[in-house]
Amino acid sequence: MLTADFLNGASIPFVLTSDAVLGRGATAEVHSVIVGDRRFAIKLYKVAQELNEAKILSMCAFGDLSKSDDYECAWPVAVVKSDNAMSGYLMETFDKLKHHPLNYLFDPTFFNRLNSIDVMSLSNRVEVALSLCSAIAALHSRKIYCIDLKPQNILVNWAKNTCVLLDCDGFSFRGSDGIRFPAGHISTDYIAPEATREKLTAVELGASQDKYALAVILFQLFNYAQHPFQGISSGVGMQSATNDEYAAAGLYPYGVTPNRLIAPRRGSTHECMPHELRTLFDRAFIGHPDQRVSAREWAKFFENIIEKKLLKRCYKHSNAPSHVSFQGGQCAECARLAFVDGLPKPKTIVPLQPSLASVPQQPSLASPLPPQPAPKDNTIRNVLLFGMLAVVAGYLFAGDDERKTTSAVRETTATPSNSSQKPTTKTKWKYESETVWLTVISSEWVNDSSGYKNTLRVLVRNESTAELRNPKFIYKLRDCNVYSKEVILEVQKKLVALGIPVGTLDGIFGNRTKDGVKSYQKKRGIKVTGQIDELLLLSLNVDESLELNQVITALPQASPIAAKKDSFIYVPNFRKYYTSGRRFCYRISAQYEKKVPQN
Repeated sequence: MLTADFLNGASIPFVLTSDAVLGRGATAEVHSVIVGDRRFAIKLYKVAQELNEAKILSMCAFGDLSKSDDYECAWPVAVVKSDNAMSGYLMETFDKLKHHPLNYLFDPTFFNRLNSIDVMSLSNRVEVALSLCSAIAALHSRKIYCIDLKPQNILVNWAKNTCVLLDCDGFSFRGSDGIRFPAGHISTDYIAPEATREKLTAVELGASQDKYALAVILFQLFNYAQHPFQGISSGVGMQSATNDEYAAAGLYPYGVTPNRLIAPRRGSTHECMPHELRTLFDRAFIGHPDQRVSAREWAKFFENIIEKKLLKRCYKHSNAPSHVSFQGGQCAECARLAFVDGLPKPKTIVPLQPSLASVPQQPSLASPLPPQPAPKDNTIRNVLLFGMLAVVAGYLFAGDDERKTTSAVRETTATPSNSSQKPTTKTKWKYESETVWLTVISSEWVNDSSGYKNTLRVLVRNESTAELRNPKFIYKLRDCNVYSKEVILEVQKKLVALGIPVGTLDGIFGNRTKDGVKSYQKKRGIKVTGQIDELLLLSLNVDESLELNQVITALPQASPIAAKKDSFIYVPNFRKYYTSGRRFCYRISAQYEKKVPQN
């Protein structure tokens, strides 16, 4: 028998039906139920140890935080008991026909599914942003922090442009007795830079983490899903780094003042934002964590936009709801479409002088190395040189016979058959597989065929100019910046070879090795952290992928990943490869066929 115990003392029995499942996870299931005369969602835990009973009771003691004029939350409103033992909790449920995930509002990959481009109009997005910021500000006023704030945990009400916050039982807050209940999870792409640098866990994070994640979501909301730390590296050696690692390194490419180490990605519409908005993003991403923009400050900014009607219609498309811009900014939708329509097409170049033309080069592919100058074509110079030599030879050996001299010049210039010069041969080509790293945009756990959340789905981007195939998923069961003794030993050897002392070559990261790393970073102009990270390994040419494991069950990509396009990579049953709760990091590579001269 299941009962719902409310804070007012009411205890109402109800029946759970098997056909009302809303979702399944590794630790719990969510069902739709009728309790009394109202419909709720119920979260039932499969294992009693996974349920933090004290935390749920403390959340219920806050009262019903699920309803507000500006936002909604899936907040626990009652405790669920089975045979007098706590087994879950009740929360508000939301009609799927009236709500959609937040990323449907700003990501062209998703909002096309809504069959209405008007949904992502700027006026709608500003209202949604205000609702989200108001929700976070209200929670922060109660010292409640989301920590795992990301678009997947946010729904949007179609009719009202208001937000719904999900997974509230993962929030961090302080109970009435003063005990802090920490968060248990944090998601890639939304981790505050200081958390990455200092290797902090979700348990140790608070308001500053929420401020950063909120700013990332807002940047994506107004820049068509573009992550604020996705850019084009300018020789800093971090082409395969994650967005969180770029953030930890301070490589923000969209600031008011350009960053010389990283450039904005093509197609970004950040320059269409008004100066005030860009300044707020600067504070959020490259300012000190204590000075990060608060949710209340963001809310006031969007309130001002709405109250003073600081949006304007595009003069080119005055009747199109999607073509609306901030006052003081350009139409972002026009800029986006111009980029999509104006992508360069391959051109066929016909040489003017086929006999002197060099072998056509293949299209260059994205490479971590800086572009090299093309070799000089010395063909014309060589012809002139042979001609001059022929004239001299004619005067020396042909006497006064002008006809013989002319004949000698012609024969020499035409390269006689007994000459030592080798005849020109046609170049033969072959194809080799070249490996590149895909850029991870986001990742999430999704249900597998058995209904359990065991499959890791990763959205990746092919940054190269080639079509990629055969993606491979490799990982290690620890943080990306925690390395084995073998990798540390390679770093020590490289530093010693450069004349930098590191103490004993033992693969142990001690104080002397740390000092050596600092010395190298200072000499190379790299940010001095004293830590081994991907930037350092790339700079020293140390391959960390050797200690990564390949997931054999990763599904092969059925179709190629087009150049400059995104694609989902599915890794089924990945949870069995590691113990739940342990950290892990991963990389995804793919291949293209490179045409090279055949020896």
